[in-house]
Order: sequence, then C-alpha cells, then structure tokens
Amino acid sequence: MARQQAKSTSLLPGIDSPWARFCLLFTLLSVAIHALISWTPESRLVFANDATAWSLAAALRLVGLDSAVQGVVVSAGGFAVSIIPECTVLFAGGLFAAFVASYPARPRDRLLGILIGIPALFVVNTARLQAIFVAGWMKREWFDFIHVYLGQVMTVAFVFLACRVWLRFVRGREAGSEQLREMGWFWLRFLGVSAVLFIAWMMLNRHYVGVIDQVLLWAFHMAGRDLQITRQLDLYYPTFSVVTFVALVASPRFLEARDKWKSLALGLGILFLLHLAHRACNVFLIAYRMPAFDHWAVIIRTFAQYLLPILFWLYWTRPQADLGTQAVALRDEARAPLADRRF
Repeated sequence: MARQQAKSTSLLPGIDSPWARFCLLFTLLSVAIHALISWTPESRLVFANDATAWSLAAALRLVGLDSAVQGVVVSAGGFAVSIIPECTVLFAGGLFAAFVASYPARPRDRLLGILIGIPALFVVNTARLQAIFVAGWMKREWFDFIHVYLGQVMTVAFVFLACRVWLRFVRGREAGSEQLREMGWFWLRFLGVSAVLFIAWMMLNRHYVGVIDQVLLWAFHMAGRDLQITRQLDLYYPTFSVVTFVALVASPRFLEARDKWKSLALGLGILFLLHLAHRACNVFLIAYRMPAFDHWAVIIRTFAQYLLPILFWLYWTRPQADLGTQAVALRDEARAPLADRRF
C-alpha cells in the first residue's frame, strides 16, 4: 500500500505557488495605492472630501435631519463633522481595486468589478458615515465608540465582503441557499464577536499601548538614548486591527480549533511587531523630527490595519487551486484564435 503524503499544516505556502504570487502583487499594489493617497496633499483630494460631504448630507435628509454643507463640514441639528480623506471611500476602494487587479481574471471581469464595486463601497461608506453622524447627534458620548468601530473594524469587513462577492462572480459560481445561509451566519458571528472584542479593547487599548511604550523606552535606553513618550490620544486607532483580525479568525465554522489558535498566535505576534514599529516611527517623527518615518508609518499601518486580516482570510479559504486553474485558463484563452475568445 502506498504511503499517503502527510497534509501540510504550515501557514506559509511555497513562494512559487499562484497564491503566493497573488498575495505578493496584492500587497505591493495595496501599499502603493495607500501610500499615494496618504502622501498626496489633502488639497488635491478635495474632490473626494466634497463628494463624501454632499452624499452624507443627502443621506441625513433621508432620515429627517435638515443638513447643511459648508466646504467639508456637514452639520445638522446642532451637530457637525468634518470630512477628511480617511472618511472617504479612497482607502477601501483602493484596497478593493488592488485585490481585483491582482487576481488572475479577464480584463472585462476586472473592469466590471471596479466599476460596480467601488460605487457600491461608496454607498456603503455613506451609510457608515450616516450611522456615525446620527449616533453622535443623538448622544455625543456614542460618537467615538461608533466612529472607531465602524471606521476601523467594519471598513475592512465591507472590503472583505466585496472581495468575496466579486470572487464568486469571477469563478462563475451561484450561491445556493445553504451557502447563503452559512455566509449570513458567518457575518452574524463576526458582528457579535467583533462587538464584544471591541468593547473589551476599548478598555485594554491604553494598557496595550503602554506595553509597547515600555518596550520602546527599553530599546532606546539600551541604545543610549533616554526619552519620555507622552500619550496624546485616548484611543490609538491602528491597534484596533486586533479586533478585526481576531473576529475574522474566530468566526468561520470550517476552521478547526487548532488552526484558529495557530493563526491567532502567529497573527497577533505579527500585529504586535507592526504596532511596535508604527509607534517607533511616531517617536522618530515627533521626538527626532525625521519626516521620512511618516512614510514608513503609512506602509506599516496599511499592513496592520488592512492587509494582515485579509491575507489570513485568503489563506484559510484556500484559493490556491482556483488561482492556478484561473491562470491556466487565461493562458489557454490567450493562445486561442481571436474569434474563439470570451470577452
């Protein structure tokens, strides 16, 4: 009897696999797009801020609030918010566009994905801002809570959902009732787990950042430089990627407990190092007035906040076979006569 090959349990696939090549291209494009948006002067992104402000004002009128727009400030009922690039669809849309551009699909499917997906994300983003505004208008104390949860956790979840819908379209699969039911249960579990973790992280956030600061102080002390790190914010938004990551790993039912614990151990370790590096960039930027570290902070934040949760999801959903099949099909189609190609 032939000896069966043991199933690999490694979290790191071969670098020559289609999945690894896709993830590398997706990572490079995501970092490039997010860096371009972050490093572009805000005056050149005013079109996105203005469009978001006007769409938010229109959405508020739909729920009975008499809203007004002055520049990028939206006000209604004695409450006002200012729209900045992070409030727009630019970052979520850039992440989705990088995903679509990296996956081996036909140009037509990619174009349709971007033309439909980004406007859909714009509508979802407007609904997100509407919920944040209404919460702040009803009770000011709710604003930070809802703003961070919907901004840091659910934005990644919305992009995650858009990628799943587009992948199903590209692969030509119709979702059966059981698959739709499982997807619905997954999102209910994700919402429940992320909400509970978010509340806990609101209380643990300062302690977590305190541990990071102590590690940095020790490292600088060992390098012969003593400094004092002050905390200027009550909440450090980049660290809330911990909530998104843990919720994404904990929510799928198809993952065994051992695989979930392995993913959490590896992923949370990587997140801690990324948060440590991001905090170090802030120290070099503020304490030592080295503006070049602001660019590195953008790259690190992109990895921690967006890429790591999605890359882990990509690994556990096992798209390797589909990627290989899709790439072979595209190569075969490219060799076919023009009249036989599908457009």
